[in-house]
Amino acid sequence: MELEGPQLTESWMAALATCIARTRSSFEAGREICSGVSGRLGFELRFTWLGGSRMLDLVERTGAALLTRRPSLGMRDAPSICWRAVRWPSDQ
Repeated sequence: MELEGPQLTESWMAALATCIARTRSSFEAGREICSGVSGRLGFELRFTWLGGSRMLDLVERTGAALLTRRPSLGMRDAPSICWRAVRWPSDQ
């Protein structure tokens, strides 16, 4: 399947891959903060972490077509994010 419209070059894709890897590493380093906070703030941090991780997945999956297809979270992402937020302690 050939994509239509402008595409990111190989150099931009390499830069994007570096940014995604660095961001994933930072997310992993901060994950235990989400586990260390209880109550409403803990859930908010978990949702933020899970949503950000999902966005990284979507950006990575969209790849070179990022100039024409903007990834975003939608209703289809909500059940998975909610389930993982509720199950957080055993989801590590």
